[in-house]
Amino acid sequence: MLGVSFRPGRLNQGLGTDALRAFLGHYFRDMRLSALFLDVAAFNRRAQRVYEKCGFQRCGERWGDAQADSAGVFRHQEFEGVRALFRWDYGLIRPLLFDMVLRRREWEQRRDQDWEQRVARTGLAGLRERP
Repeated sequence: MLGVSFRPGRLNQGLGTDALRAFLGHYFRDMRLSALFLDVAAFNRRAQRVYEKCGFQRCGERWGDAQADSAGVFRHQEFEGVRALFRWDYGLIRPLLFDMVLRRREWEQRRDQDWEQRVARTGLAGLRERP
């Protein structure tokens, strides 16, 4: 299991995207693995955006394991907007999960595109080697 979390004051600065990109470089380049599959809770829009920016694509959805409703999704009015992303299951709840995948070939293409954009943006046209 891999998790990335930051203090609230450090959110929306691209740190999660940077951390995942560093991990993906190790995963695909150094370890030479061919694909990475993950699941993300449907209510976790921030994480979904990070995964999509790194090239992950949705490949399915399913209901997660039953767990206690400790946040009170079905008890508190403030969660009414996300209740459709959970299933009530005999006193427990199951979150809707999106399955996502990134394959090495797509990662390499995205890495190359990102590098070309960075070179063009910074005016380092003579710089061709990736870090």
